[in-house]
Amino acid sequence: MNNEDIFSRIFKLTKPFHKTILKTIAIVGAIAAIEATNSFFLSQVFNLISEGNLISEGFNLDIALIWCSLSMIGVITRIFFVSYRDKLQTKEFETKIENYLDQISINKFLTFSNGQHINQHSGVKQNIVTMGTASIRGQLGMFIYWLTPFVANFTVSMIMLLIVNIWLGIYYIAGAIFLAHLLKRFHANLEPNIKTIREFRDKTSKIKSEIYRYAPFIKNEVAETKTVNELSDIQNNLFKKDTTTWNDAINELSAIRLFGQFLKWSSIFTSIYILHRGYINPGDIFLIFLWSDKFIEAVWVMTDAQKQFINDKINIQKYFELLNTETDIKYLDNPVKDSIIGDIEFKDVCFHYPNREKEGETKTLLNNLSFTIKSGEKIGFVGESGSGKSTIANLIRRAFDPQNGSISTNGHNLKEIDIKAFLRQIGSVEQEVILFDKTVRENISFGLDSLLTDEELNAIAKLSGVHKFYSKLEKGWDTTIGEGGCKLSGGEKQRVGIARALAKKPQILIFDEATSALDMISEREVQEAIDQSCHGKTAIVIAHRLSTVKDCDRIFVMKDGKLLASDNHDNLFKTCEYYNTLVKNQMPKTI
Repeated sequence: MNNEDIFSRIFKLTKPFHKTILKTIAIVGAIAAIEATNSFFLSQVFNLISEGNLISEGFNLDIALIWCSLSMIGVITRIFFVSYRDKLQTKEFETKIENYLDQISINKFLTFSNGQHINQHSGVKQNIVTMGTASIRGQLGMFIYWLTPFVANFTVSMIMLLIVNIWLGIYYIAGAIFLAHLLKRFHANLEPNIKTIREFRDKTSKIKSEIYRYAPFIKNEVAETKTVNELSDIQNNLFKKDTTTWNDAINELSAIRLFGQFLKWSSIFTSIYILHRGYINPGDIFLIFLWSDKFIEAVWVMTDAQKQFINDKINIQKYFELLNTETDIKYLDNPVKDSIIGDIEFKDVCFHYPNREKEGETKTLLNNLSFTIKSGEKIGFVGESGSGKSTIANLIRRAFDPQNGSISTNGHNLKEIDIKAFLRQIGSVEQEVILFDKTVRENISFGLDSLLTDEELNAIAKLSGVHKFYSKLEKGWDTTIGEGGCKLSGGEKQRVGIARALAKKPQILIFDEATSALDMISEREVQEAIDQSCHGKTAIVIAHRLSTVKDCDRIFVMKDGKLLASDNHDNLFKTCEYYNTLVKNQMPKTI
């Protein structure tokens, strides 16, 4: 993405704010015009002073006072324009544009399939969004409050210098063209190094994030020194590259600024000479001094803006790449909206996770998998890690589409049905229940359009087991449970998760390792809640612990992405050697 594409995308992205942006640019231009007019008024006062003594009768006091009064009016007018510009900046650019970009980013974020979030950690996308939107706001602010005054001051300075002396004006125009060439070369030299620095910074941020998240584990492994040394090595590499890059860049910027100063002082010396020769008057000298300074200020702004743009460019490119990313799940314009009764069929399903295979090598996770689950059945899935159990749950929720085969419900392929209506009929409880820093009521009601009443919550509480502890909380249903539900125990979190799943009144329940992280007592309590909640619904129970699925109507035994056997516990124990081995390893006392 080249510079023109970036500016074009930013322009299109900020379409709702074009009027405000144009208004602000007009105000900035007006401020520059007022400054130019004021300088002209004051130059006329200098001319009057040069024509006669202040106390002599030849000095035209009335005209001098008029010029000064006009300049004073200009200054006051400028204050009002600046005030209005600052109000626009606070109201529109510091709040509205930030909120607008956040809304666009979040809406785009939520269009991605769950599979895309699973394949790439959402924190990576969040970092791209945060840095990208900040850089876009920074570039908008720089364009309006830096570059627009630069263009205005540059244009006015060229006009004023041309008016004073045409050759002096041409001299500055030629100098400006050469400066533009220097800035272009500066950009080309700096950009590749900035990309390398950004990669180092990303690695540093990743390691620091892991240190903060996994501090207890690092301490338990007595790996503090190793971890800090690893971070230090990357930080040292970053420091070396950063220092070398910016030392060279600063030297180049200094050379550009020295050239600008050369333009200024050579013109000043020249103007003094031509004043001595009588080609210009003292008022013109005042204008040359003032607008040559304005020209140099513009050069400094342009060099700073160039440096900032190179920093922001990479962030903006990544952000627009994210906005250009399409969801990998395609939805029909007119999907089937039949009521869900809870039957599920896999037919010759083959699946591998996209973006995880090595070059030239694809690891198939599910291989020609076929099975049928009838409405109201309680089905257990067992097998070693990596056998495809949780992948099946993700495919049922259409986080991914299989590469081959089909998955259907009610006789319709999942690709044909209204996925949102289908997901509303699925209640899921994961190994780590996601809870928000909100009340128990709000967490249980999360998938609904409105908050549940006490009566509705009490009915769900008995099925989910929440009734055993919620009344002991400080404010009952309206107790805030902290970030990630930190005020609840592991078993209590799982029961809140079950309650949230039941609140949707789903036809299908999926329990994915819902008890694997719990102690034996908590597991037993949560298992009772699972058993109660499954009555009359299609239930899929994925588990490592076979005690969790022992009472299922059927148990599907998975191995290497294939369905090895399916039957109830007693029959499988007798007929399936692999299942028999799993049982003996996990439940020897029950045999």
